[in-house]
Amino acid sequence: FYTAKVGSKVVKASDGTLDVAATAAACNNATSNTLVFTSI
Repeated sequence: FYTAKVGSKVVKASDGTLDVAATAAACNNATSNTLVFTSI
């Protein structure tokens, strides 16, 4: 299980799939493009 965040936007929940559209939108429109992976 893992989660992925771009800035403060969660683009993949631990039980879901990576939301590519949300990831691209967060990278294009947000001031923070920090990518955070959390593995459990």
